[in-house]
Amino acid sequence: DDINVNDEVQISGQISLTKNGTILLIAESIQYVGNGNMPDQLKKWRKEHYELIHRNKKSLPPVCHSIALISNESIHGYGDFCSTLKTGQFDLFSTKMQGANVSEDIALQISEINVRGGYDCIVIVRGGGSPNDLFEYNHPTLLLAIAKSKIPVITGIGHEADYLLCQAA
Repeated sequence: DDINVNDEVQISGQISLTKNGTILLIAESIQYVGNGNMPDQLKKWRKEHYELIHRNKKSLPPVCHSIALISNESIHGYGDFCSTLKTGQFDLFSTKMQGANVSEDIALQISEINVRGGYDCIVIVRGGGSPNDLFEYNHPTLLLAIAKSKIPVITGIGHEADYLLCQAA
């Protein structure tokens, strides 16, 4: 991928100060961190998938006894979920919750859980993060998987201030 204006990058290298006071940066590596055009992409996806986001959602049973949890034991959100759950039992479907292709990995888990069946709901738990960390949770692949799921899907991703398309799907 090409790096564009407003994209975030992480540069590693050396900084030197010349005799006349000029700062000289010698970049040894440049790593792409995030898309500076995320707001534009988010608006595009929101518009393209309006019907999907604003459809009638599946109803949850009054009590979810059997829960399929998509998360990872290493994240804080998982610990919060475990300490908050008062009734019911869950099976953990562990997957990565950050980085490239997270939306595809979670979508695959949703599909596999639906094939397996036997659950009252699917809960996706991740917790908070930066807009770049959470951007994958807006991806149409994940929205479509949530919408196609025969089992109701609940999301626990981000903080109160975060708005993610998967939360609306």
